[in-house]
Amino acid sequence: METEPGTATATKSEVHPWLGHAIPLSAIAGFIHVLATPSHFEEWVGYGLFFIIAAAAQAINAVMLHFKGPERRLLYAGIIGNGLIIALYLVTRTVGVPVFGPEADEIEPFG
Repeated sequence: METEPGTATATKSEVHPWLGHAIPLSAIAGFIHVLATPSHFEEWVGYGLFFIIAAAAQAINAVMLHFKGPERRLLYAGIIGNGLIIALYLVTRTVGVPVFGPEADEIEPFG
């Protein structure tokens, strides 16, 4: 017998099926940032620290969504945080690295 979404016995994935995508995608994004951290530390410590902070925030968001479920503040934090990271990525590839570090105003290659 299947449970109805929204009932007391329904699982998180039944209530919010998109959580099954948001959690692993946030975790994968964090892992990718971990992998990219060493090369960014070689460029400048500030770039490396940014990547560590981004990776930690994405991993924490994935873990919190998994254990606490779709709380509004967690969802907004994930959407806003990942949106800002994507926006910064696009800025660094079109306009140039903002103000900070030795590569300020240099346009980074896509990839």
